[in-house]
Amino acid sequence: MNLANYKLYLVNGTNSTVYTTVDLAPGGMLAAGGYAVIGSATVVPASGRRSSRSPPHRTTSRTAIPDGIALVNTATLTLSDALSYGGSITAP
Repeated sequence: MNLANYKLYLVNGTNSTVYTTVDLAPGGMLAAGGYAVIGSATVVPASGRRSSRSPPHRTTSRTAIPDGIALVNTATLTLSDALSYGGSITAP
């Protein structure tokens, strides 16, 4: 999977605002069955795994609930996948 046009949006479920955006483009190509590791600069993925660094001002998801994560194709502006925890949310 080519990650060039994908971003992760971390969403505050209380007010449906995005509090962190992670550009997955630096991850390049993701092989079938592969996975990407998203984290701060201190997170070291296994050898050969793709990784993207989250912005320095926010390196983790919040623990408030509800919250969610949306995977969006920014070229087609389509939601590819999403999850929420602690309740349902409306993505912005």
